Amino acid sequence: MPKIIKDIEEKISSASIRLFGEYGYEAVDMKLIAKESGVAVGTLYNYYSRKSELFLEVFVKSWEKTLSKLKEERNKDISKEKKINKYLEILYDDIEMRKGIGNQIIKIDFNIKNSREREQFVYFKEKIIGEIQEIFNEQISADVIEKKYDVSIRLIETIFSVIRVMIENHKKDRRDNLDFLNTIFLSFMK
Repeated sequence: MPKIIKDIEEKISSASIRLFGEYGYEAVDMKLIAKESGVAVGTLYNYYSRKSELFLEVFVKSWEKTLSKLKEERNKDISKEKKINKYLEILYDDIEMRKGIGNQIIKIDFNIKNSREREQFVYFKEKIIGEIQEIFNEQISADVIEKKYDVSIRLIETIFSVIRVMIENHKKDRRDNLDFLNTIFLSFMK
């Protein structure tokens, strides 16, 4: 009879987020994930046949949680400024919590060798960015969005990049970082 491990998928997911975030995709292997999860390598392979499959699942689930939080805020009856503040806070905190996995949302050349999984990764990445863009677009003045270049997508990419740099370089200054992000974003609402 196989050994039953309570909450095994959550343990694998948590260990994967921690390891991918700390060491990056390339440096992590299934053996390390199994060890960190407290499961045998064979058991891990019963759940995920490849590291890229596991990464994709962890990536998608973590961003779906972020989108859910953003959508919850979207439905609140508060000022645009407060919504922007809360959206940025959610993105900042979730990207910080995810560590390196949060960075993959803006990477262009991500090294997943399996073409089907690479296509899925790109699809989910574009879907996630598109949904975040839609949420933020509601707060940006229409005349700003309609300029010759797509301000909203560039703004979202800028926000992601700035969050990464701030977390890396100014980790202890969370409130100042969020205030700065708000200043950047609010300048597009005028």
